[in-house]
Order: sequence, then C-alpha cells, then structure tokens
Amino acid sequence: RLFRRNSTQGHHSVDNPVAWAGFLFSGEHHTSVRPPVMLYDDRCRLCLGFARAVNRLAGGRLTIVGHYTEEGRRLRASLLYPEATEMFWVLEEREAHGGRAALLPLLRHMVTARGGMGMLPGDNVCAEDGCDVFVRSASLIRNSGHVEYGPSRAAPWHD
Repeated sequence: RLFRRNSTQGHHSVDNPVAWAGFLFSGEHHTSVRPPVMLYDDRCRLCLGFARAVNRLAGGRLTIVGHYTEEGRRLRASLLYPEATEMFWVLEEREAHGGRAALLPLLRHMVTARGGMGMLPGDNVCAEDGCDVFVRSASLIRNSGHVEYGPSRAAPWHD
C-alpha cells in the first residue's frame, strides 16, 4: 500500500514515500490542468447537474473534471486515493478537500479562479439506475476528506 487513511478524520498520508515518488514521476500521471480543479462523479445525474451549475456560476473560470475521464483518473491516481470517487473534490496546489470540507474552498475558487478551463468534455455516461437524491445529499454531509500532497506530490501540476 502506498497510502494510509485515517477513516475517522478523513485525512490521508503516504506510507511509502519512495514508492509514491516513483509512482508520481513515472510519467504516466502528468496532467495539463492547473489548480484549482473540481473533481466530480460524472456517472451520476445529480452530480453532473451540480458540476454544470458550478461551471455556470463560476463563469467557466474553474476547471471541472469528471472522476472517470482520462484526466480525472490521472489526477486521482497521482493526488488522491482509490476510494476518492465517493465524493467531489477541490484540488489545490498542495492539498485537496473532499465532500463537505470542499464546500468553502469551492465557493472561494468559484469567485477568485482565473484561467480555468471550464467543464472539460467527458462521456458523461450516467449510471442506468440513476442517482438517489437523498443518498447523494446524505453522502455530502457524511463524507469529508482532506489530503495534503506537499511539494513532491504536487509534481503532476508542473511541466
């Protein structure tokens, strides 16, 4: 395992920094997007609607990426942890905020972000069974996360 999760507080840290560094610098995980970035579940109708509303309210100044797009997979692999699809995330230069912990950073970036790419295209294939509004809303209240990457883990943001 490359990471350790403290499930009671939603914080994550790296168990094996040498393996993590090799994983990040392998070249597979370089990304062309720059922070701040909002990651959302692009297989959920409710989440897709939320992402579209954020994009509209932010005037396209914030980069918004689906969890299951190529770019989203790359970002999750290099900066987050495997179960990161359980909530939306706001990725910043040196840390990420998920779920309810991401609400204030998201609002701040919706107002202050400049030079974002807007909502990146994806297949936006929603699950056949759709999303239960109450379940997804409860997951926003229940789930919260924070990941610090520090200087070495911020590598995917740089050329």
